[in-house]
Amino acid sequence: MTVDRAVEAEIVRLSLNEHWPVGTIASQLGIHRNVVERVLTEQDCGEALERKKRPQLAADFEDFLKETLEKFPSIHGSRLFIMAQERGYKGKSQGHFRRIVRGLRPRKPQEAFYRMKTLPGEQAQVDWADFGEHTVVGGSRRLNAFVMTLSHSRALFCQFFWSATSKEFFHGFSSGFEYFCGVPRKVLIDNLKSGVSARVGANIQYNPLFLEFSKQFRFEPVAVNVRRGNEKGRVERAIRYMRDNFFPGRIWQDIEDLNKQALHWCGSVAQNRVWQRHGGSKTVGQVWEEEKAALLPLPKEPYQGSFHELVRVGKTPYARFDTNDYSVPPDYVGQTLDVSATSSTLTFFHGTEEVARHKRSFDKHQTIENPAHFVELAKRKKAAKEHSGLNRLLGACPTAQAFVQEVAYRGENIGGTISSLLHHLDIHGPQRLAQALQEVSASQTPHLRSLVFVLNRLEEAACTPTRLASLVPPSWEHDVVAQHNPATYDALIAEEVPLP
Repeated sequence: MTVDRAVEAEIVRLSLNEHWPVGTIASQLGIHRNVVERVLTEQDCGEALERKKRPQLAADFEDFLKETLEKFPSIHGSRLFIMAQERGYKGKSQGHFRRIVRGLRPRKPQEAFYRMKTLPGEQAQVDWADFGEHTVVGGSRRLNAFVMTLSHSRALFCQFFWSATSKEFFHGFSSGFEYFCGVPRKVLIDNLKSGVSARVGANIQYNPLFLEFSKQFRFEPVAVNVRRGNEKGRVERAIRYMRDNFFPGRIWQDIEDLNKQALHWCGSVAQNRVWQRHGGSKTVGQVWEEEKAALLPLPKEPYQGSFHELVRVGKTPYARFDTNDYSVPPDYVGQTLDVSATSSTLTFFHGTEEVARHKRSFDKHQTIENPAHFVELAKRKKAAKEHSGLNRLLGACPTAQAFVQEVAYRGENIGGTISSLLHHLDIHGPQRLAQALQEVSASQTPHLRSLVFVLNRLEEAACTPTRLASLVPPSWEHDVVAQHNPATYDALIAEEVPLP
């Protein structure tokens, strides 16, 4: 870049007379600092150029830094800063010191890799992907994605779980094989405990459960080297593709809904992407259809994706599994039960006898009950009856909890209050009861009389008749009312004695 003589004169004046450094002159005049240095060199202003090169405090420590970095190439700059201070370094800025270290640190030569090619049906790659913390009822859980991709066609399968234990690991494997309609001959995995129990260099001890699983599906497990993500780069790239294309901005109700959307995305968007070989003339889905014939067949016996765990039932008829309490019959209080867990169901066994079955919940610190488990207990204990009624009340109308707590605080009869609230729940329904409870709470009159008054007013305002059928005891529903002859009443009136 050339500048006119007026700018050259201004550069010289600012440097010699005002003692401005090169960087200040360049920024103020809007030109590059190399132009300023060239002008000062041509004008024989060597003193000005020397003035910009201030001696660095770390100059005396360069030999020490180079020697240390040669022995320990990965040592942190913050540690070198402390070591230099102990040897007399007077600088105060750690950031400036670390920039000096960055310039002295030896650079690793760029590693070259082979472009790997795999035959159809030869290999799949598997890994977990972390998608962060998400709120559930009672707390939060970390969302994990099990990702499997076929190395030849790049066909992709993913399934989300709230945990990444061996149960979910094997379930993801079996679901992926079913999705691909076959099993590859080799599967590359990371060195996670679900697959590898121990490893020393090339000596690998696979998890016995994983070996048993691989024997059932007849694939060869291959654990990649530690910290060598490039060895399973196709699944790493598939995970990045998911993070960029599938997950951002996605709205889902629960994990079942998320998995449905993920499966649809794998079968549509992910399959329609271009297969990079042969000039992009095919899609991933088309190549996958060709690869299916080279996959091993699925085993004849379907995989039983359940895992067992022993749980202890305490003094109350509940068994805790994964932070949640599940009801069991009261006869098994104090017993140890065997839990068979799948991704959707929990089954409790006492020996070989099934004692309870529940839909699995992935919320936290929740109570899941089967009312049939409390029928016998309610007959034995009055408190159990109240407890069962409270659970029914709160399950239908959660806002009733504050009302019951206020009654308990005043020392009134909790059992009678719960019974009355259940009575009004049957008559008015949960929505109207919740509306009335909210109104009495807002008016700071949490009393049954106030609640009944509000319910009646809401009933009249809605102009809907009360469901009187719910007031009739069940034992009267099928009774037949006999019709009497009106002549009977005439005979009774005739027998009456007239008043004087």
